[in-house]
Amino acid sequence: MTQKEELAEAKAAIEELIGKLSAASKTISTLETEKTEVSGKLENANAAIVDLNDKNAKLEGEKTELTGKVTKLSAENIKLEGEAKSADERAREIAARTGTLLPKKDPTLGDPTNPAGAKTMSRADFTNLKAGERMAFIKGGGRLSNDPD
Repeated sequence: MTQKEELAEAKAAIEELIGKLSAASKTISTLETEKTEVSGKLENANAAIVDLNDKNAKLEGEKTELTGKVTKLSAENIKLEGEAKSADERAREIAARTGTLLPKKDPTLGDPTNPAGAKTMSRADFTNLKAGERMAFIKGGGRLSNDPD
């Protein structure tokens, strides 16, 4: 092979390498652009995580506060239920001493200190009760249903 041919081959090889180098440079540039975009997205995601952690901490604080309030109200409710039962017992004792008749406690009418255990009655059945029975039903925590019968 002549020197001229060798130079032509070397020139062709150099031009091929320059083409590959140019393509590699474009690839690097594209990857750097993508890296910048991904870095921006990552920063946004990290900021969102910090924000969500702050909100979560605030909600946990509110949950703790509300749990304390529920506990306090439950204790107060238990106390009030006890007071209502003792008030009913005192009223019955006073009524017994004075000879006053109080309506009998009717377990089917419910307990005024326990509305959840109260009986439900239709309006027609309620209308058929005597006045004293109606009062005892209502005071006993009875509920009226919307059923016609």
